[in-house]
This record gives sequence, structure tokens and C-alpha cells, in this order.
Amino acid sequence: MNELIILRNKIDTIDDKIIKLLDERMVISKQVGIYKKNNDVVLTHLNRESEIIEKLSKSSSLSTNEISSLYKIIFEISKNKQNINK
Repeated sequence: MNELIILRNKIDTIDDKIIKLLDERMVISKQVGIYKKNNDVVLTHLNRESEIIEKLSKSSSLSTNEISSLYKIIFEISKNKQNINK
């Protein structure tokens, strides 16, 4: 049982890092939204999303479908942050 606690603590530490990085990503997404609004750039860029998933798939043990599922949510939240008219 002690080993399980150690492993869970490691996961907790990783989760803390992940959420901090996601927070940082969302701050930058908001800045991207401001840039897009000021420069008449469309909010959604599907090619960019596909490029990100493809790039990450090459450097991860996760499958492309797993990465795509995860990033679908991340992209949606990012787009909400970019939509500064809300």
C-alpha cells in the first residue's frame, strides 16, 4: 500500500504541473484572441489544430486518437479564452 501512495503522490505532482502549464497556455490563448481581433484573423484555424495533434503524436506514447480527444477539450477552452467578445 505504501508503494501505491508513493505512485499517487507522483501523479499528484504531475497533475499540479499540468494544470499550471494549462493555465499558462490559456493566458497566451487570451493574448492570441486579442491579436486575432485587432488583426481580423479568424478564431478557428483547423489546420493549426491538426498540425499540433500530428506533432504531438510523433513525440508521445499516447495514440493519435487519445491526443486528439484530449486536445479537442483544450482547443475548445482556448477558443473560449480567445473569444474576447464574451
